[in-house]
Amino acid sequence: MHPDNPACCQNLAVAGIPPTIIKWGTDTTRTIAGLIFSITSACCRDINFIFSHGGGSVTSLTDRFSVLLLMSPKYNPSRAKA
Repeated sequence: MHPDNPACCQNLAVAGIPPTIIKWGTDTTRTIAGLIFSITSACCRDINFIFSHGGGSVTSLTDRFSVLLLMSPKYNPSRAKA
């Protein structure tokens, strides 16, 4: 999975900073979070997802993701259908 620069989001860029510096890593992180918190990753255990940019900022946010997963029963992977 790799982010892009869609025309709809050009005004979200930080002035003078190319999207490759902040936006792409953030988009990668958002995608990973979406797969985790929608339980899609638990439902698709046979799929090996490959992410660019070292997973974006996921490594920095792992603790926050873990706390949310533990504190909220709606993110329990046992809800995933095999």
